[in-house]
Amino acid sequence: MENRITDIVSKTDMLSDYHHIVLGLSGGPDSVCLFDVLMRAGFQIWPVHVNHMLRPGAADRDQAYVEALCEAQSLPLKVVKVDCAAMAREQGLTSEEAGRSIRYEAFREKAREVQSAIRAGEVAPGKIAIALAHHADDQAETILQRIIRGTGTDGLVGMEPVRTDESGFDIIRPLLGVRRADIEAYCEQRELHPCIDHTNSEPVYARNRIRLELIPMLERYNPRVVEAIDRLGDIAAEDKAFLDAQAEAALKNYQIWSVASSQRAFHIDLLQEPLAISRRALAHALAEIGLAEDVTAAHYKAMLALARSDKASAQVDLPHGYKARKEYDRIVLNPPESSTEALQLGDATGVTGGLAGVQVQVMDAAEYQALCVEWKPDTFACFDRGKLAARFGEAPEERILWRTRREGDVLLLRDGRKKLQDLFVDDKVPRFRRDKVRMAVIDSEVLWIPLQEGLIRRARYTAAYSVGAETTELVVVWKV
Repeated sequence: MENRITDIVSKTDMLSDYHHIVLGLSGGPDSVCLFDVLMRAGFQIWPVHVNHMLRPGAADRDQAYVEALCEAQSLPLKVVKVDCAAMAREQGLTSEEAGRSIRYEAFREKAREVQSAIRAGEVAPGKIAIALAHHADDQAETILQRIIRGTGTDGLVGMEPVRTDESGFDIIRPLLGVRRADIEAYCEQRELHPCIDHTNSEPVYARNRIRLELIPMLERYNPRVVEAIDRLGDIAAEDKAFLDAQAEAALKNYQIWSVASSQRAFHIDLLQEPLAISRRALAHALAEIGLAEDVTAAHYKAMLALARSDKASAQVDLPHGYKARKEYDRIVLNPPESSTEALQLGDATGVTGGLAGVQVQVMDAAEYQALCVEWKPDTFACFDRGKLAARFGEAPEERILWRTRREGDVLLLRDGRKKLQDLFVDDKVPRFRRDKVRMAVIDSEVLWIPLQEGLIRRARYTAAYSVGAETTELVVVWKV
């Protein structure tokens, strides 16, 4: 059994590119098996344990087991302890959804820590992956769950063996080709004594009922039904890859580029393509402008109906304020209205309207000192005009825009550049709210993101143009 599982993992080739493995280590058989396999293969492992505080006593025993396991191997363990039930209540989520969110954020945070240590030369260089211990039975349960809830063919793909998350880290699942029974046999043979979560044997959740009731019933018709479902997932993945490529080609062929960067527009003939292509192309275009979830079959049907409409202009409302609009011979996909605005601050008046009035002004140091005492914290930002001019040329204040995010935006921090996307992930800004956050920018450099109630919890400032003792002129931006 040792050799069999090691062979399955090594033959996937998914591990060959990585040196540092951030491992989700719950203490259960699956993650402990993967921990042991990776340790014996010589990888640098960075284990992360999340205590969800859902099983009083048992959760703490799991944590103690994982701590002892890592201590025996002299590995630093990152422990995250969060009241998952309380978080679920606060955010209107199920405990499963809240737990998943907590875990993935903990894994990303550890990956960022390893990334920083590599840059600082504290650990050996190498590519980072986040490893999860999902196995073949988990895959079959996921596919069945999606079928029961209602899914398109993409839902049959199940969990991907390798994917890149929104932070740019690869998530890998080395055990996806291994059955649960084999993992348990491996742990027994290796005398690993993992923790057992007894709630997994209780039919209290939908997924548990699929595992405990539905799959055993299906095995009466086909004893190898799990393998059959997983093969279906593999075939669906191959079909998806082909259709995605066709959809991307069609989108490129029909796309119209002379529109605002926050929009996507294409010739209406795209919607005359076969349904499998046109609907997939719409999904890709919407994802590009920030709407990757919650679009239903009814929304796609309504968008495709635009091509058949006799009206020169028509509109379909999509989730979270997004819209699809027909304009004669083209279809335009728009994000929420606020995300298409870009207000010029350095105009003749120096004042802009919008949801919040913003003003920009050049001051000398004495003027600034006299006025800043009157302003409230988090309502203004100031920058060294000389430093801005050295970077952006004469009169940099005239180039400042007050807008929402665009692709390629970055914030310059003291320890390097940070993509705005990564910043929003770090600050836990929900995806559907990110296109509403306003900021002061020049080109793609973010100067200031003020505190905005319900959107972003703390102000952010660039570190590249900070005011110092040598500053003689300042560019000041503030809310009025």
